[in-house]
Amino acid sequence: MCGISAILARRKGIPRSVLQGMTDAVAHRGPDGFGFEFFDADGTLSTGDTDWTIGLGHRRLSIIDLESTGHQPMAYNELWITFNGEIYNYLELRDQLRAEGYSFKSNSDTEVILAAYAHWGTGCFAKLRGMWGLILWDVRKRKLIASRDRMGIKPLYYFVGDNYVAFGSEIKQFRCVPGFIPMGDHQVIKEYVLTGFERDDKTFFKSVMPVPPGTYTTFELDTAQIAKPESYWNPEKILPVIKDVNAAADELRQVFNRSVGIHLRSDVPVGCQLSGGLDSSSVLSSMSGNYSGEQLHSFTVSFPGFKMDETPFVERMLKGDKYVAHYTTPDITHFLEEAKHFAWHHDEPVGSFAHYAGFDLARLIGSCQIKVVLNGQGGDEILGGYWQQYFTFLFSHVRSMNWKLVVDNLAGAMLQGGNETLIRQIAPMLRRYMKRRAVNPDLFTSQFKKVNADNYLEKYFELSPEERRIFDIRRLILPRLLKWDDRNLMAFSVEGRYPLLDHEVIECALRMDQKLLYHRGWNKYPLRKAMVNQLPPEICYRKSKWGFETPQISWLGNEMMPGLRKWVGEEKPLDMVVAKKGLIETLTLFSNTKN
Repeated sequence: MCGISAILARRKGIPRSVLQGMTDAVAHRGPDGFGFEFFDADGTLSTGDTDWTIGLGHRRLSIIDLESTGHQPMAYNELWITFNGEIYNYLELRDQLRAEGYSFKSNSDTEVILAAYAHWGTGCFAKLRGMWGLILWDVRKRKLIASRDRMGIKPLYYFVGDNYVAFGSEIKQFRCVPGFIPMGDHQVIKEYVLTGFERDDKTFFKSVMPVPPGTYTTFELDTAQIAKPESYWNPEKILPVIKDVNAAADELRQVFNRSVGIHLRSDVPVGCQLSGGLDSSSVLSSMSGNYSGEQLHSFTVSFPGFKMDETPFVERMLKGDKYVAHYTTPDITHFLEEAKHFAWHHDEPVGSFAHYAGFDLARLIGSCQIKVVLNGQGGDEILGGYWQQYFTFLFSHVRSMNWKLVVDNLAGAMLQGGNETLIRQIAPMLRRYMKRRAVNPDLFTSQFKKVNADNYLEKYFELSPEERRIFDIRRLILPRLLKWDDRNLMAFSVEGRYPLLDHEVIECALRMDQKLLYHRGWNKYPLRKAMVNQLPPEICYRKSKWGFETPQISWLGNEMMPGLRKWVGEEKPLDMVVAKKGLIETLTLFSNTKN
């Protein structure tokens, strides 16, 4: 896990200090080492300050192969790479490549990527099992290749300047390059205000683009052309062939446990972010059976006295001497003290105070000298864990007049063994849906009313069930959660790993008929059945769903209100977007409210 940077100069004249500044801007991502390499167009190393065509920069967080042999940028014959991430199946790939005649000087997964590309070309990306953002410099073919893992767990952005293309792990790095002015993309901003969700294919800043997840993009030296991204993963082609819930649970259990096992590969200690919910508890349970260390460290956000405190569920999971539990309680005072620092790390808006809780938790993990943590991110998205998904599923069957399925779920939820929470969620979901549709026409300033923007969530219900599943996984929810998680953890030099987002686990879930995910008010039903013998019943069939919730309504309505009222009256960039009247009305809703 690292921070990377690269520049492809169409004309010479950019000082080395530009790339060095970009790399230093993400020193927090890699405090264990750094490296730079500069090349002429023919691949020879350049020694001058401005007479280079390709520059590669790297900040290292040492996780696998802690020796100097893992140093980057790394070379392999006529290939160079700067790489951020982990390839979990690097041992199997290395054995396969050795059988083909390739040799290795290190024990790193980085060198395996280079040999895999030398053997399979861009076909190598489909063989990698892990998370990555990388820039590969193919000297012989005179091109740079930018690639990202299937889910976009690891970030990678690029900015096209007048005579160069720059690449970075975080948007703030581009402030070091000549000609970059951080200007907001008005369409993205307006769509965010309309929907509450950002675009997955753009950033909030003009001309700063993400490399799409699950793709590679080629940048040609000779033509200075940027090729259209090529996909190496196509989950939309997977057919839901599993029709029996017991078969689904059995296959999911096997694939999930294998995924956790391979995600534990590390040369440094590994811990677990634990919320007490089904997903993270499943990860911890599987880790316990696979982890070879003497003690397993868990990390939890706790709010004593708050109605959504996770501590009782966490304590139920942590019975036994093998576990070492760590807790942190974020508070509004500390947030206000470090709000600017928190915003600096994130580059773009976050969704709620829950992500500050994640920031505070990452600080705790780093202070305990744990460099790697597994967590349960992704379980809700791939297995239908959100109430919105459950109701959308039922609504689609109302439209197709499949009344038996709808009645079985709603009536079954009220019977013994069902989850009646489904019924209690009907009113809140309706209110939420109507609120999304009823956008205040006076919310935007006269300038922003003219901005052309699309409320793409309105098209959500027009998608087929299969299309919605892919949309939930690849576009709607996960991209933002993964982005926020990456910034929080890397702010404290911690690597996050996601066993439920292993592509084999996702593909297993997509092979299940969607009907299997929901049963009598229970969502994620195959996972519950898969873990029934590994988790306490109150965790496996837990009805509440929170996930590091904070007392944010109380914070906004009380401790923060004086500062917010003052802030509304001051001049600020947001005044160009949202009318001051709209801000005042919003603050009134929070004033004097309690959790």
